[in-house]
Amino acid sequence: MSCLNETFVLENGVAIPKIGLGTWQVPNGETTYHAVSFALKKGITGITPAVCCKSLERLPGRHMLFEKK
Repeated sequence: MSCLNETFVLENGVAIPKIGLGTWQVPNGETTYHAVSFALKKGITGITPAVCCKSLERLPGRHMLFEKK
């Protein structure tokens, strides 16, 4: 099993990914685009969009962050 598929189970039974990508204070621009695109392509599903800091608008593939599979 890849570590990208491993999860922690919280006390309430919810499973969360062990590996994620935080986007708080990400800059606008190409570097952020490539970092998030790379993470999505590699299967990282735990991407924290930092909605409170308005970084969500800067994220490529942001529509996929909230889609249910």
